[in-house]
Amino acid sequence: MTNFILKIKYLFFFLLTFGLIFVSFVYKKENNIIFDISSENRFLNSEEIFDLTNDIINDSSIIDLNYLEEKIKSNKFIKDIEIYNNLNNVVNININQFKPYARLINNIGDDYYIDKNGEIFPVSNKYSERVLLIFFKNYKNIDKEKNINFFQNGNEIFKLINYINRNDFYKKQISQINVLKDGEIIMIPQITKQKIYFGNTDNMEIKFKKLELFYKNILPTKGWNYYESVNLKFKNQIVCNKSSNV
Repeated sequence: MTNFILKIKYLFFFLLTFGLIFVSFVYKKENNIIFDISSENRFLNSEEIFDLTNDIINDSSIIDLNYLEEKIKSNKFIKDIEIYNNLNNVVNININQFKPYARLINNIGDDYYIDKNGEIFPVSNKYSERVLLIFFKNYKNIDKEKNINFFQNGNEIFKLINYINRNDFYKKQISQINVLKDGEIIMIPQITKQKIYFGNTDNMEIKFKKLELFYKNILPTKGWNYYESVNLKFKNQIVCNKSSNV
């Protein structure tokens, strides 16, 4: 008799535990659901999120929150998502979209963004953000990687991107970085016409100091488009080539 009572207690405890676990992952369909979608970027709007989740919310008597989260996260414009139930038994869904930090393209037509952590995500056919453009001359696997740091020399390129984006002057001045087959870097300015031969990323800060000297002390005396290129690769030198049009 005692053993029988113990078995019933264990069974009750098991069912209670399982029930609590199950309830923690699903909520009744009748509960209110609130979507909070970051509006800083316009890759996705509330209607598209509703379309993405409509079958889960409307076609079932209960909502599996794990499945709901997986369905929303399957969209490649979504960086992260938080789902929780508040004290009023309302399901809150906070959605953060990726924010473009730079744009990556190559010579076979691959075209992607990265965020501030280097994570790669696709471009949109309905929304484009003006960011630093990185052109890879000989890298054909952009779509196979999840982060620019996984590229060959990608961590060095990412350091260069960070340096430019964190400097107000260079963020406005440099519009494009070309990464050549041998890893050499050529920068294209936004306003002036000269190409900037940067070499590799060694001694990066020294090279940017030379570029600052070029913009502040050399160009004002000659004219903004007097030179067609400036070479920063050589130690203690700034090599300028005059444009053929002057």
